[in-house]
Amino acid sequence: MSKELGVISKVKRVLRKAEAEALYTALIAQLNKDLRMVDIDYEFAADEQPDALWKSFSELIEHFIDKDQTKLVALLYRIDVSEEKLKVRNKDDSALDAQTLAFVILQREWQKGWYRANF
Repeated sequence: MSKELGVISKVKRVLRKAEAEALYTALIAQLNKDLRMVDIDYEFAADEQPDALWKSFSELIEHFIDKDQTKLVALLYRIDVSEEKLKVRNKDDSALDAQTLAFVILQREWQKGWYRANF
């Protein structure tokens, strides 16, 4: 399985889990909040379908990798993406690709929603 397909299957698993646990709308709300907090003018619809969310979000991350890494770093800091997690995912590549980074961010947003719902 190619690296891209592996990331996509992981994303779909996280988004299905969020939907099954009724946390999908919370994930979108948290993502929108964090985007606003770092002054990124982009908002996902609360009823956005998982595939559309994934496509749009990975494209957004790719844009920030190419055009505005300062905002991307601010977003990662705001979301509290572990630097260790980025290093582990990055050890085979010279740079994280947009899809892998988008997956790490969505996974962290789901975790935050899960913790709020369960504790």
